[in-house]
Amino acid sequence: MKLIPYMIFILIWTTVCYDPMANWVWSQNGWLKHLGTIDFAGGTVVHILSGVSGFTASLILGRRLDYNKPHKSTAHNIPFTVLGTSLLWVGWIGFNAGSASAAKYFEI
Repeated sequence: MKLIPYMIFILIWTTVCYDPMANWVWSQNGWLKHLGTIDFAGGTVVHILSGVSGFTASLILGRRLDYNKPHKSTAHNIPFTVLGTSLLWVGWIGFNAGSASAAKYFEI
């Protein structure tokens, strides 16, 4: 995807989808918070909302134009693969440590 349309999409998505959901769940006056929603580590706002948004976007966009065309088999970039895996690993450790701290704080 090109950068400018992606930036416009992100601005619209955060304004229309993410910001209201974050307010409903995390604000002291949020209606989901008043229903007793406990959202540790952004499970509702970040993960569920992003999954539903990604699924909806895939339904709207449809298949890639080159979906059934034969491709040459090219090798992957091993250093970038290792770098991405390392960043994901470090981020996941931080995410789990934050979740554990929040759980201990609220004594679940």
